[in-house]
Amino acid sequence: MERRVHWDYRWAGPGLETVLSRLYGASMAQICFEGEESNQVNNNRFKTLMLDYEDWYQQGQQQQRSSDPLLYRKQLFNAPLTKLEATFCNVPMNVRTNFPFPSSLTNLTLEMGSSQTNTFDPSLILKQCPLLEDLLIARWEGWYVDGPWVPHDHNHQQLFRLKGIALIYPAFRQSDLEDLLLLTPHLRELKLAGVMDDQLLEVTKPCGRIQYDRKGFCQFLTTLPLKLESFLFSFLPRSLQNDVGTENVVTELCPTLHEWCLWTPDTTPALLKCLESLPNVITNLELCWNYLEEAGTHPFTQDYEIQVPRLLHQYLCNSPNLLCLKSLQAAYPIRVCRKDVDSPLYQPVLFKRLDGGLCFMTRLKKLQFLKVCTEAWVADFECKDVDLNWLLPDGRDLQEKMRRKHEMDGWQDWLDEERQLELERLAFGAGEAPFLKSADPSIPSVTKIYDQLKDLGLISEVKAMVDEMDREDGPEYLTEFKELSFGLQLGQRPDTTMNRVFPDRRQR
Repeated sequence: MERRVHWDYRWAGPGLETVLSRLYGASMAQICFEGEESNQVNNNRFKTLMLDYEDWYQQGQQQQRSSDPLLYRKQLFNAPLTKLEATFCNVPMNVRTNFPFPSSLTNLTLEMGSSQTNTFDPSLILKQCPLLEDLLIARWEGWYVDGPWVPHDHNHQQLFRLKGIALIYPAFRQSDLEDLLLLTPHLRELKLAGVMDDQLLEVTKPCGRIQYDRKGFCQFLTTLPLKLESFLFSFLPRSLQNDVGTENVVTELCPTLHEWCLWTPDTTPALLKCLESLPNVITNLELCWNYLEEAGTHPFTQDYEIQVPRLLHQYLCNSPNLLCLKSLQAAYPIRVCRKDVDSPLYQPVLFKRLDGGLCFMTRLKKLQFLKVCTEAWVADFECKDVDLNWLLPDGRDLQEKMRRKHEMDGWQDWLDEERQLELERLAFGAGEAPFLKSADPSIPSVTKIYDQLKDLGLISEVKAMVDEMDREDGPEYLTEFKELSFGLQLGQRPDTTMNRVFPDRRQR
């Protein structure tokens, strides 16, 4: 039996003190907290409440060591907090430093929004949380690991329980991380996404030049008694991606991989061919989009443009066990991954208007969770409720269908222009994606790929999708959909999220 606590500073209702008092006996908490650089009292509220919880937990641990036989039964309904997902927005360093994370934690997800500093010392977490098994730290503007991972007073005979480490846009000294991995024999997942150097990240107090050796790091991992199930080591600056042979080392590290995490700048034909050389037992594929990279700076080659989309698409179509795809485009996974139940959409620019194509998500029959994020996880709502109300059952009645039809009536000039451009493209044989130009129509699998992707991105296809959704005998969709969130906001029931984003819709 599990009890959860949720709180987001943007929600109306009980305050932080009221909600966090419910931590006692809860096993999971999701907290999104906004600090204030100038309000020290407000910033310390969270710290004080967590210190009180830690006192309560330690008292319970002492009582549990007594001989009372009823305490075990009581513990089933009064569990310690083991999972914490904390989002800190505008929280200054003096609050994050020595933050009292509960010692009972086994899973910690820490996402940091904008603040005056970009440094963080994870050894404090490892010292405070000796039971920790899964750790994810992300700061979407980049962050620097300030100090060694292993606490200075740590007994090196004592091993850490870590099974998963994920760091998003970090800068760190490789030797310090290697020192930590010597003490993590149970590690199964290691993700280092968008690794930075001190040229990209303005480090407050760097201790020597930050340098990396990715191939050497992979070879170091092969010397450890680890059984990795998922691995990623990707660089943000292209200048660092000059090593060779890493793909082969990765496949040696993860020979029976069920979960693949691919950094899109690194997704090359060579890497995809390594994927094909492994038994196709993949169930989860995550494509990590680099949205700190300026548009147009990626040095795509013609070989890249021709081979990568086709190879990746073929691989996905031939993956019989694929259940979860975290992808760049909303429309693409619908054609490939019909079993998808969890779809975070991380994309630098995501158009949430009706003409943006997000409605293609209705083809995911088993979809339960949807998280929509844009640049740096900002949630912008430059749209109306008519653009998104198809997500809700009450947005599918006759009145709402008529509103969508009226919205699409305004697309006519756009559709006429698109139709003319398509005629010109076909007449002159130009405009097709490179991998479609090279398609061999005599090969059935290639023809199928072409049929699936030839109209991707056209406004006419979006209109056809909305017409299919709204026809009188149209199929039911999103019947299992139960959680929606935008940006850093925590997931809630879809109707609750929509009512908060579009408060006027409740008045109709």
